[in-house]
Amino acid sequence: MITLDGTARMVMADLSRRGARITGLLPTLRRGQQAIIQWNRFEAFGAVVWCQGNQCGLEFDEPLSQRVLLATRQLYDRTPLSSERELTRTTARAFVQGKVRL
Repeated sequence: MITLDGTARMVMADLSRRGARITGLLPTLRRGQQAIIQWNRFEAFGAVVWCQGNQCGLEFDEPLSQRVLLATRQLYDRTPLSSERELTRTTARAFVQGKVRL
């Protein structure tokens, strides 16, 4: 996820044509903040519509195509994403090493 405040690695927990639910070590996010999410060779622009704990919801500026949804599903079927705990450990390690800013 990319915002004006920086970049953070996260897990895309849900994806639909109009939005996504993201989990992980969230940077300081606020409702209405613009964001870009990138995965595989895709990206989507949108706004944060809710934040709760370590999750947030994004509403995309333009709906994703059916092709993008199917390609993302096939990607997950071939290579399941890391668990949230594994993502948190990887992000923490990168922070300690000075590779990422939270």
